[in-house]
Amino acid sequence: MRARRNIEDAITLLIVGVTLALVTYGISLSIGSLPEATARSVRDLILVLTFLAVALRLLEYGRN
Repeated sequence: MRARRNIEDAITLLIVGVTLALVTYGISLSIGSLPEATARSVRDLILVLTFLAVALRLLEYGRN
């Protein structure tokens, strides 16, 4: 049961993280609050953190 919960959490983290990255990127470009290179860097940072969180959750799944 706990393993299933970890996989569900990993999928949720992935969906939320990718959505947050794309929305942040789109908003920052559309309102011009950040230069494009900076907006891309912020998007990439959010994606990297998301994938790290998913990897940690899956590693926890592997230990259980």
